[in-house]
Amino acid sequence: MIRTFIAVEVSPEVRRRAAEWIRVLQARAIEARWVDPTQMHLTLQFLGQVPEIQLPHICKAIGNAVASASPFDVVCTELGVFPDWKRPRVLWLGIGEGYEQLVELQQRVERALQPLGYRGEARRFEPHVTLGRLRRSDPIPEALRQDVQRTMQNKGQVGFDVSEVVVFSSQLSRQGPRYEAIGRAELLG
Repeated sequence: MIRTFIAVEVSPEVRRRAAEWIRVLQARAIEARWVDPTQMHLTLQFLGQVPEIQLPHICKAIGNAVASASPFDVVCTELGVFPDWKRPRVLWLGIGEGYEQLVELQQRVERALQPLGYRGEARRFEPHVTLGRLRRSDPIPEALRQDVQRTMQNKGQVGFDVSEVVVFSSQLSRQGPRYEAIGRAELLG
């Protein structure tokens, strides 16, 4: 069994900028398990434990599903949280430009995997790049939130192009998860 998910890789510039934003958040005493910027990605669907024999079928289904989609650009625009600012658990970079295309790409992936027995999540897909998981779900004060948003805006927007979808394996360890590409599917439309 291989822990598997489907994602879009982010650019080195997004990873560099995310590392800067994490330092800003740490300096403001926000305690979290921060994501290693070298491991950052934008998840389209998490599959969980997958029998190794099924991986070629998953890769083929993803390839067929996304081949007719056209490449597009994505811009990270804001800091967001799940589930909300009063009880934040996950801090993430939200998407401005490219939002609708990511939603459509995720729907293609989800539809392609349903015949193989993989269901999507019940909640609405919210494209994002996770920065960290908070250790406590204390509310983040409005003044701090605005300060961080201002800092992010002053550094300028950062983005990446989406030209392929990647099937990843995920190995968990004490040092954090490590991801390895199992398959890649190009957007050729």
